[in-house]
Amino acid sequence: MNVIFTSRLVSNLRRKKARPFQRFAFDGYVPEVPTDIVERVNRVVREHNRACDRFDTRINQARKRLEDDLVQGSIAKYRRLVGDATRKNSAVAKASNEVERIVESITLLEREIVEHRRPADELNEDLQKYLGHRELQLAVKKTGYEVLRNGVSAQDLSEGECTAIALLYFLKSLQDRNFDLSRGVVVLDDPVSSLDSNALYLAFGFIRQRTQAAAQLFILTHNFTLFRNVKNWFHHMKGQRRTDVNRKPARFYMLECRFNGSQRSSILCPLDPLLEEYDSEYHYLFSRIYSEAHRTSVASLEENYILPNMARRLLEGFLAFRQPQIAGELWRKLEVIDFNQAAKFRILRFVHTFSHADSIGEPEHDPSLLAESRAVLRDILNFMEHLDADHFEAMVEITQGSVQNADSVQ
Repeated sequence: MNVIFTSRLVSNLRRKKARPFQRFAFDGYVPEVPTDIVERVNRVVREHNRACDRFDTRINQARKRLEDDLVQGSIAKYRRLVGDATRKNSAVAKASNEVERIVESITLLEREIVEHRRPADELNEDLQKYLGHRELQLAVKKTGYEVLRNGVSAQDLSEGECTAIALLYFLKSLQDRNFDLSRGVVVLDDPVSSLDSNALYLAFGFIRQRTQAAAQLFILTHNFTLFRNVKNWFHHMKGQRRTDVNRKPARFYMLECRFNGSQRSSILCPLDPLLEEYDSEYHYLFSRIYSEAHRTSVASLEENYILPNMARRLLEGFLAFRQPQIAGELWRKLEVIDFNQAAKFRILRFVHTFSHADSIGEPEHDPSLLAESRAVLRDILNFMEHLDADHFEAMVEITQGSVQNADSVQ
């Protein structure tokens, strides 16, 4: 009987399991079940209930055990990968540092090439053109240059060599990346005062080439040849022929020494018309000597100090043309010319005594003798007129405007 009951019970349970939400009636005989068996069944039911009540907890615990098992199986591989990653990161950091070092080195090299090596090569080319040889060279030395002569450190550079290097270096600096030449102001103060005539023309060529793009250019010089070259350059600038001086792109000025009692001062004034119109220093010297010889105002002793030197240079230029067959001292050229002997002696004494400084404190160097300047200058003009009247009259004619300008300034 118990077997039949059990079989029917199992059959119904299976039906219930298949359709748990459907009610089923259990018909049939239910045998008596011992209490201990019921208790065991209830115990199983309670255990199942507790398992259902702790289902989420058991799931989490199962997951944790599964996770631990997976981790335990992968820990060795993880540690190996972490080690590999650490080594790779270290290699990457080292490579990055090396890249930064190389980039910095490249930057420094580029800067060195731009700031030192390339300019040094270009300066050496300029020096070779300037001097006509490669004896002098600039070598890069740390943050600057060393001047070499035939491969060794140069000693005792001549004044002309120093001036050439300084001028070329300055002109090269105008190409610096930090200087905008098209908006900059360039000032050249006596750039070729100590150079020979050949170097002077080369220097002018470099100056003209390297400064044409400057927004504003000032050239100050005592050198007449350079002045003449600059003047010709500026005279051919576009718009320089305009009648309105304020619209001309180039202006010319000169410093003039003035005396106010015992006080001497210099003023900036427009260039003497004779200097602007004529290219020869000879014209300028004649103009000054002629103006001083015919000056009506009283000149101070100090104002007369420059006149002997100017007179000597004027005579040398005049006699070089009139007496080309005689070379040597000025007195030899004067000696063969038929002119008043006393006047010739006075002229020689004037130009030699005060245009040279061979001794100090000699009696014949008495400064009071400079008071005779105007009389001696008139002797010089009479001498020139006596020797070449046509030339003298032509020089006077072109000088008159300058003389009138000088008198008006006084």
